[in-house]
Amino acid sequence: MELTEKIKQELSKDGLKLVRYPKLKNNKEAVLVAVKQNGWALEFASKKLRANKEVVLEAVKESDWVLQYASYDLTEDKDFMLEAVKQNGFAICKRGVER
Repeated sequence: MELTEKIKQELSKDGLKLVRYPKLKNNKEAVLVAVKQNGWALEFASKKLRANKEVVLEAVKESDWVLQYASYDLTEDKDFMLEAVKQNGFAICKRGVER
């Protein structure tokens, strides 16, 4: 599925609508648009994008709780977690959230 301008606009208004487009869950541009609007959209991203530093950091800006959807390896990466804390100071509290 292609990310059309119409879908992009829809995701920029409500990132959680990513759930309506499962074929876009591996489309980095679509997921970035969604998580910038609502970090919780990370839940609907592909496993690959939940391990992508750029995508997860954008989501963390919106909510520290979304780290529960990030890959385990990413949350174990010291440099990544330092950057996440810079984005959202509460991120450090969510590091140990069970998956």
